[in-house]
Amino acid sequence: MDDPYVILGVSPHDSIEVIRKKYKKLALLYHPDRNSQDDRVASEEKFKQISNAYNAITGNPAADNMFFQNFTERIINKGNFFGDFLKNFDKNKFKTTLFNEMKNYKTFYENINTTEYTEDININVNIEMADIYNNVEKVIDLEIDDKCEECIINDLKICPMCDTTGIVRNKKKIVFMCADKQTIYSSAANYEPNKKRGAINIRICPKPHHEFRILNDYDLLYEIYIADDGENKISHSIIQLDGTDHLFVENPPYKAEYIICEKGLYIPHRGTRGDLVVKIIKNIYS
Repeated sequence: MDDPYVILGVSPHDSIEVIRKKYKKLALLYHPDRNSQDDRVASEEKFKQISNAYNAITGNPAADNMFFQNFTERIINKGNFFGDFLKNFDKNKFKTTLFNEMKNYKTFYENINTTEYTEDININVNIEMADIYNNVEKVIDLEIDDKCEECIINDLKICPMCDTTGIVRNKKKIVFMCADKQTIYSSAANYEPNKKRGAINIRICPKPHHEFRILNDYDLLYEIYIADDGENKISHSIIQLDGTDHLFVENPPYKAEYIICEKGLYIPHRGTRGDLVVKIIKNIYS
C-alpha cells in the first residue's frame, strides 16, 4: 500500500482533526454516487484507496499521538530559545537603561507644566588680554544643586544621599573660550522642585594691559609717543599679544592714527579679527 499520508495529501505532523477534514473532502469528491457512470469504476477505486488510507492512519495508535508529539517538540524548542535569550541577557545594561529612562521621565514630567525658573547663575571672570587674543580655553569649577538620583529612581522616603531633601550638591566643570564675550549654558543652573532650571552666564572681563586697550569690543589701541617736533622717522617694534613682533615704520608728517587690519582680537562669530589702531601722540614733556 502506498503511503496513506501521501494519498490523503496530509502530513504526519497534522492533527487528527485536520486529517479527518481532508478525508471527508476527498470522500465527497470521489464518492461513486457523485460521479458519472463513465467515471464510476475509477472513482470507486479512488474512494476505496482514500478510505483505506484514512483507516490506516486513524487505526495506528502512534499516528493518533503524532500531532501532540510534534506540538510538544515545538514547545520545547521555543523554551530552549527563550532559555538562550535569558542566558545572554545583560541585566545590568537593561537595568541601567531602564533607570535612566525612568529618571529622564520623572525629571521631564516634574518640569513640563511649570513656567517658573530658578535664578540664573552669573559669573564674571577676569581674563588676561593675551588669553582673549589667543582664544584660550578655560575651565571653572562650580558646585550646582542637582536633583537626587537615588530619590528619582527609588522614590525613597528616607534617602542617605541627600538627607531626604531631594537635592544634592555636585561639582561641575564649566568650559568657555576666552574670545567669547559671554557664554550661556541654558537649563544648567541650580535645581529647585517644580521649577525649570535657569541659565549659567559667564561674562568675560578683560584685565588691564600695560600697552593695549580694547576699542569697539574687538579692536585694539596701541599708542606711540614721539618728540614734540615730529620731524624724525618712526621705527617702532610692537610686540603683539601672541608674542610676534610687528615693525611699525612711518615717515613724517604723521597721521593721528593708523589702522593695521586684522591684528586685533578674535571675533568668534565671524572667524576673523578686529583691527589694530596705532595712535601717534606727541610727548610735550620730551
